[in-house]
Amino acid sequence: CRDDEVLASIRRQWPLAMSELTRKVLDLRGAKVGDLAQLDLAGPDVLILTDTDVGRVDCIGRFKNLSWLELDGTPVTDISPLAGVPTLEFLNLARTEVRDVAPLARLPALDAVLLSDTPTSPEAVDALREALPNCDIVKDG
Repeated sequence: CRDDEVLASIRRQWPLAMSELTRKVLDLRGAKVGDLAQLDLAGPDVLILTDTDVGRVDCIGRFKNLSWLELDGTPVTDISPLAGVPTLEFLNLARTEVRDVAPLARLPALDAVLLSDTPTSPEAVDALREALPNCDIVKDG
């Protein structure tokens, strides 16, 4: 799967950052989490919500140091709250119903966005690439 290859490549590029002892990683992959408000945390640096029931990211702004976010396989449709997370560097939206990626244009720190298997239009992807020329945006399917 192309997403797995891209994700593995990105993780190889970040080995030191991902292994720093100061990094707070919260991997809830497949957990029965439906609402970020349930997470009583100061906030992780890396948040993996793959294949959870999280459908809204309204509370994401309270995670002030968030640099890595994986929402793939979730029912998320509205990512506008992510515009309030200027520290975000990596975002995985594969297998979501996200159409509007315009809010991401306000995140100059973004290095990579995965949009595979989303209904995001080619025009929206092109506009995002224009707004974030240094960001690797992957859109397959």
